[in-house]
Amino acid sequence: MIGWSLAFGSIVLMPLAIFNIPETLPSNATILSLLWLGIISTGIAFIGYVRLIEKIGAVRTSTVAYLLPVFGIIWGYIFLGETITLNVVIGCIMVLIGIFFATNKKVDSLGGDRGT
Repeated sequence: MIGWSLAFGSIVLMPLAIFNIPETLPSNATILSLLWLGIISTGIAFIGYVRLIEKIGAVRTSTVAYLLPVFGIIWGYIFLGETITLNVVIGCIMVLIGIFFATNKKVDSLGGDRGT
């Protein structure tokens, strides 16, 4: 379904691209970067996400989205030298506790059926 929507969107937007033709062609590094982002980063991540939905269900898989800020903070610290304050650490701990409660089967059994 997603493939069809991407194909249809490309067909619809293609005529508009004629009016935005760049003056210079992108460099090989730019093209390789786009291919890497499209195929490796997005494609493999999407396949992993779909397989995770099949394996543990949509409700539990949705909690993966809450890890994005936590990993963003970690990568920012490692690669950009950003500082991590106490408030950031407390926020990350709260996110991890929330994910624990959302995915823990013992907690789920107390609250009844939550769609998992």
